[in-house]
Amino acid sequence: MQREAILSVICAGALGASGHHADAALIHYPWTWHRDAWFEEAAALNAIETITFTEHPVALLNMQYQESHGLTVTGSGWVQIWSSLPDLPRDGRGMKAVNSDAILHFDRPMQALAADMPGTLTAQLYYDDHYLGSVAFGDSGVDRFSGVISTTPFNRVRLFDSDHDFAIDDLHFVPVAVPGPATVALLLPAAWFMRRRRRRSRHWTTVW
Repeated sequence: MQREAILSVICAGALGASGHHADAALIHYPWTWHRDAWFEEAAALNAIETITFTEHPVALLNMQYQESHGLTVTGSGWVQIWSSLPDLPRDGRGMKAVNSDAILHFDRPMQALAADMPGTLTAQLYYDDHYLGSVAFGDSGVDRFSGVISTTPFNRVRLFDSDHDFAIDDLHFVPVAVPGPATVALLLPAAWFMRRRRRRSRHWTTVW
């Protein structure tokens, strides 16, 4: 699949292995036709974990996935496992936020995130309190897909939309394969990344 090698601003908030701040590059898979490409690239990094939200009954969503995936979910308002077949055609179950953001807290570093979803939202990535950058997920309509791969591990993601109301059908994420200072080098093949790098103070990559 052809990719456009554009690297531009995303943020300068990543904390490098040396303890100094460094740029984080986010490889963005913004559209539904990038689904196969994201799964191919993400699977090359480590095993992909998926939550379909059929694993637990409809209820407020917080600790249900702590044991199975090391994930807890908080929000400024109401976030729950939601059942709505027309909006969530993959399995009729998903995550719904109403008058709220949804903050995903992982107990281990991650290197990729994606969602099958209706509508749109913004995903902000953090490692602890260090902001790595944000990407736009989704599009108008049902059964859309967006994803991101980060060159810097993250363990917290804030999901939100301008109208404070969004849903996710299935959530996919990839843990860092080998923890420790060498993980950044493992996230993307060095040759692939360096061919596309441009010397700028901030950068992002979008897959087309």
